Amino acid sequence: MKKFLIGLGILFLAIIILFVIFGGFAFLSASKFTPSVEQSIANFYDHYNKQDFSYIFDSMADEKLKNSGPRENFDKLMSGVWGKLGVAKERKKGAWRLNHAPDGAYFSVQYLVIHEKGESTDSFVLKKHGDSWLMISYNVNSKELF
Repeated sequence: MKKFLIGLGILFLAIIILFVIFGGFAFLSASKFTPSVEQSIANFYDHYNKQDFSYIFDSMADEKLKNSGPRENFDKLMSGVWGKLGVAKERKKGAWRLNHAPDGAYFSVQYLVIHEKGESTDSFVLKKHGDSWLMISYNVNSKELF
C-alpha cells in the first residue's frame, strides 16, 4: 500500500510538472504576440476615432471579413456605432486567447471601451499575417446601441 501511494504521488507530481511546462510555453507564446496585437488594436481605434472606416476595411481586415459583405455595409455599421458612441477615449484589455490552427495563429481579445457617449465591450478576432494581425471579426456590444 505504501509503494502504491508513493507511485501515485510521483505520477501526480509528473502530471503537475508537465502541466506547468506546457502551460508555461503557451503563455510565453501568447506573450510574444501580445505587443503586436495591441498595436493592431491601437491602430484600429486611431482610425475609428478619425472615422476612417474604409481604411479599417481595406487595410486592417482579413479576406474572411472582406468576403462577408461589401465595404459600404461595413462603413454603414461603423458609422452607426460612431454616431451612438462617439470617440473611443480609453480602453482596458479583458479576456484574451491565442489559438493555433492549421491555417495560422488567431488571437481573440476583448476590451472595455469608454467612449464620449457611453461604454462598450469590443471583441476582436485577429489572424497573424506575416508581421501583422488582420481582423477576422469585430463585435461591439453596448446598451447605447439599442
